[in-house]
Amino acid sequence: VQSIRGCFETLLDNELPKETERHLMESGYQSAMRLSNLLEDVTLITRITDAKATLPICPVNVKDVIDGICEEVAQYKPENRMRIHVDVADNVAVEGNRQLIDAIFRNLINNAIAYSGGRDIYISAIEENSDFYKFDFYDNGSGVEAKHLDKIFERFYRIDKGRSRAAGGTGLGLSIVKNSIQVHQGEIHISNQPSGGLRFDILLPSLQ
Repeated sequence: VQSIRGCFETLLDNELPKETERHLMESGYQSAMRLSNLLEDVTLITRITDAKATLPICPVNVKDVIDGICEEVAQYKPENRMRIHVDVADNVAVEGNRQLIDAIFRNLINNAIAYSGGRDIYISAIEENSDFYKFDFYDNGSGVEAKHLDKIFERFYRIDKGRSRAAGGTGLGLSIVKNSIQVHQGEIHISNQPSGGLRFDILLPSLQ
């Protein structure tokens, strides 16, 4: 908010070259987008923790959700997207809240794009048993140091504060992922791939 205010105060109180005005408007816009993203994430995580009993539950086709996110990622600038390889059958459905299922995969994908340094994302699903599907999500980036693995789902936890802020992250994405999975009575485990990259193993209840 201070950044946005500072940009507008400078624009209003000074006669500036067009180039400087353009720079201040872009800076103010970027700050406004970061604030908007933060408000959206805070609203969602508050809803998860305080009003989960009121969340609508219905059959959710996970392949449809992932395909929708992939279509959006395909529109990102080349430097802001990765190749996403999806091995999820068309009939994979879970009993859950569509907004939260979307938030799980959207945040994992955007987190990999922003921080992994990799080129590819892999998402697959198998039927773990009659009650759960197991989803594997991993990238071929650099992974993270082991000391961060048990803290990475904490709210506002940042491995690299400067890089996270520059990427526009709110520090809530992976916390939203974990809380969304827990609302569905599922599980998530994180590890580094032996060949490099970060891996998430996820259990979600299958459609009964």
